[in-house]
Amino acid sequence: MKPRNTYDECADQYVAMVQERNECFDSDPLAPAFFDLIGDVDGLKALDAGCGEGFVARELTARGAEVTAIDISAPLVKVGRSKDAEGKIDYRVCDLSEPLPEFEGHFDLVASHVVLNDVPDFRGFIRTIGSLTTPDARAVFSLNNPYSAFRREKATSYFASGEAVIYQGMAGVGVEVYYYHRTMEEYITAFRESGFLLRSLVDVLPPKDKPSREKWNEIPPLMVLEFVKR
Repeated sequence: MKPRNTYDECADQYVAMVQERNECFDSDPLAPAFFDLIGDVDGLKALDAGCGEGFVARELTARGAEVTAIDISAPLVKVGRSKDAEGKIDYRVCDLSEPLPEFEGHFDLVASHVVLNDVPDFRGFIRTIGSLTTPDARAVFSLNNPYSAFRREKATSYFASGEAVIYQGMAGVGVEVYYYHRTMEEYITAFRESGFLLRSLVDVLPPKDKPSREKWNEIPPLMVLEFVKR
């Protein structure tokens, strides 16, 4: 059985890491690319899928969306609620790999920031997202680029689907969680089977001022995908 990532045991370290990263928002190319692709959210019913401590949920709320934020980790959801003093965000503790009938056909937008690689049952997760969205809804996912996984030593082969490895950089700050490798074909197929068509793909390179790391720069290490529900 694959280990499950809940972040429960390392919630404090994870929150500190996210806070440090967000303080350098402008120098981190992934988050701006993610929100640029999301675009205007004013008046939309949005789901932050795998919300963690609520960074994305707070940003979407500030931009005018009505946000539901869901994560499997109760400690992280507790932190998210504590940062939402006005109670504008509807936080829930749920496993999105399982059905969630309460919100079936509810959301106009799903935003999921660096989550999909961490979900053991990615097909169940995508299937649930499909059931929660309206026709013509958009789903925007940022994730590690599957094509760079082998080059960056996150997989022994591009075709080693399902392989699980500890995030080395995160482990260095006490956040010991797993990365699960899949091929791009598997991701796109799972989305298509859940009613989504790919509309946009943005390759994201490391910051320009980052020390040269050949295995990162040959292939973009990160990407943002935008899907439309049909």
